[in-house]
Amino acid sequence: MSAQGEAATKTRTIRLLLVGDEYVGKTSLILSLVSEQFPFSVPPRTQPITIPPDVTPERVATILVDTSMREQSENDISSEIVRADVICLVYSVVDDETFNRLSKYWLPLIREKLGDSHKVPVILVGNKSDERFEQGEQDSSLNRAIPIMHKFKEVETSLECSAKSMKNLAELFFYAQKAVLFPHAPLYNSAGQMLTEKCVTALTRVFKICDMDGDGVWNEEEMQEFQERCYNTPLLPQAMEEVRNCIAKHLPHGVKETGITLDGYLYLNMMFIHRGRQEATWTVLRKFGYDDDLELAESYRAITKLQPAIHKAEISTQGTHYLLCLFSKFDRDQDDLLSDSEFQNLLSVSSKRMIGQDWYQSVETDAKFALTRRGFISLFQLTAYFNPVYTADILAHFGYSYQMAEPDLNSAFDVHKDAPWEANKSSKEQPRKVILCNVIGNRGAGKTSFMEGFLGRNLSLQSKFRDKIDTQSPLHIINQISVYNTLKFLIVRFCTRSRLW
Repeated sequence: MSAQGEAATKTRTIRLLLVGDEYVGKTSLILSLVSEQFPFSVPPRTQPITIPPDVTPERVATILVDTSMREQSENDISSEIVRADVICLVYSVVDDETFNRLSKYWLPLIREKLGDSHKVPVILVGNKSDERFEQGEQDSSLNRAIPIMHKFKEVETSLECSAKSMKNLAELFFYAQKAVLFPHAPLYNSAGQMLTEKCVTALTRVFKICDMDGDGVWNEEEMQEFQERCYNTPLLPQAMEEVRNCIAKHLPHGVKETGITLDGYLYLNMMFIHRGRQEATWTVLRKFGYDDDLELAESYRAITKLQPAIHKAEISTQGTHYLLCLFSKFDRDQDDLLSDSEFQNLLSVSSKRMIGQDWYQSVETDAKFALTRRGFISLFQLTAYFNPVYTADILAHFGYSYQMAEPDLNSAFDVHKDAPWEANKSSKEQPRKVILCNVIGNRGAGKTSFMEGFLGRNLSLQSKFRDKIDTQSPLHIINQISVYNTLKFLIVRFCTRSRLW
């Protein structure tokens, strides 16, 4: 298993519950697995058995929980359903009634206890396949399970096995573990035979982050770096060519002469899922911060060294280096400016919105509203000063941790105690880069013109900005200045009397 997969399962224990009608072989399945032989004397129910992590394929401890309608009430079984991480719903392949009760009784009961939109994976298990062959029956029950899987989205997969012959027994518990560790439902819509919208959004973000030159194609160097960073193993030339050929065969526009496109990458992941290898997709998604709901995890987006009540944050030297690289990547015409289309292309990496359309008024741009390098860095310093948590969220979505090979976002920020700048200047802390200055004055005194003049805009240019953006005067302006021969960022804030008092 990959290092990322190990991290995902490091402290996890899976509670695997077997439910189903009486005499379908639930207890026999458990005892055959742990003893590696079929038990000819079977109790109505066995006590929970823990399988240690060192003997499981995914190296995670698994508790096998048996149930019995002879010994337990429906309330007892319902309480076990609520505690389960994964449910194996067992029926007999030689008893049609036990199969029919999957959709008539058991799956509705599970939904009743967990909710219609619950996320506990269910596996349909057809036991006693050996008896069917003994009776001369050849037809599998798996085709009959397909309509159930379409109706009940929580059903991850179905398989037939035999506690007596041991057929598919190890596979059953392997699939059960995978259903918890690498859930199928968040990635793939079985009814529509396509990736889910959230999965497409997440993988698109991954593709754009790893497209280091921003040309919309993963070249061999980018594919190699992605492979090594996510799977901790190089992509051999032969394997790389096989990937290209596979995509080209089924999706010609998924491959270009220089590499694979976004559509090609999405197809590759769909192929992994079709082949039951969704762990390959989950390994990547977890590397890029996603939890089981395909949301960026809180730990991935946090500045752990920041205490908002007592600290102010600034973009660090390393954070600035990252932002300058980001600027260059999306400055496609290399004119040292981000046009509106280039800036929107950058923002498309993330589903997060920046600070609204009035940012044009707050930082340096050219006369056509294109963002300068200095304006781009200033924009992030401004957001970091007033809302460092939100700024960290944006950098996380942009892929800071991956591109800078950092375990978290801490290196992107310098953190200071929230004290007057002069006090900080004499302290032992690293000198601040950002200074806040309030602007006050009577109405009509020219405060707005003064603030925008700080960005080098004359009255004519200021008028153009107000025509472009239907908003009030800017509340903040930020630009670089020299203080004691050192470059600083000065935030000029329009201050009302209420804010002063």
